[in-house]
Amino acid sequence: MLFRSVSQSRYHDVPTLYQINSITHEELISINGIGDFYANQIIKYRDQLGGYYSIEQLLEVWKMTEDIYLKIKDKFVIDKDHVKKMNLNEIALEELAQHPYFRWNLAQVIIKYRTQHGNFQLLEQLKQIKLVDEEKYNKIINYISIQ
Repeated sequence: MLFRSVSQSRYHDVPTLYQINSITHEELISINGIGDFYANQIIKYRDQLGGYYSIEQLLEVWKMTEDIYLKIKDKFVIDKDHVKKMNLNEIALEELAQHPYFRWNLAQVIIKYRTQHGNFQLLEQLKQIKLVDEEKYNKIINYISIQ
């Protein structure tokens, strides 16, 4: 019995970690520092992205401050299996252009490249597009496939 109570008290203070790609609005607002506004913005941006692949992406949420980010960042874990990937060889221009990391200009160039060169065989082929520098490539790679 003594072991059980020691064990319970030791684990009682373990903070709850939330899966950012499946957390609900209600769970978000239960976190100190996140009210209704930020809960809505976090979920809205998650839906636009197709899921978060990095906690740092919370800094891209509209009106997110560094102070709030620092207060909440350790409350989350990421299951990258919940990140929606778009097949570059099948996706339509309009759908690709909806994604925050592509928007109209980049989506248009990618689709034009695909039309001129045929289906992508390697994701690295994106680096041949002038609008895709190393930084952009590292952001978009998490949201695309060529299956």
